[in-house]
Amino acid sequence: MSILAFFNGLLIRVVGLVLSAVLLCSVPASAGVTIEAQEPESLVLQASVFADVHMQSFEISGYRELTGALKDIAGSAKKQDALVFVGDNTMNGQITEYYMFYGLLSR
Repeated sequence: MSILAFFNGLLIRVVGLVLSAVLLCSVPASAGVTIEAQEPESLVLQASVFADVHMQSFEISGYRELTGALKDIAGSAKKQDALVFVGDNTMNGQITEYYMFYGLLSR
């Protein structure tokens, strides 16, 4: 690996991390709505399923929407056993889109 390729990769990671941190801080907290199951004792698995997230490095509205949804899930009365993403997590498969997507999930 050349030194240029190393620094290019490092720069992409740093930019993705900084962008994720800035965008995460700019999203308002959940509205505080609590959703409870009608018969919680009958629940076997608590999961949220997402499809077609299409994270884009130049479009922050989708990032904000996903952040809000994840904050709502984290603040729900019943904790989730699983988050399921069934595909199309990024729009173009660019490395910055993956950093934004997985950076958000890691938070």
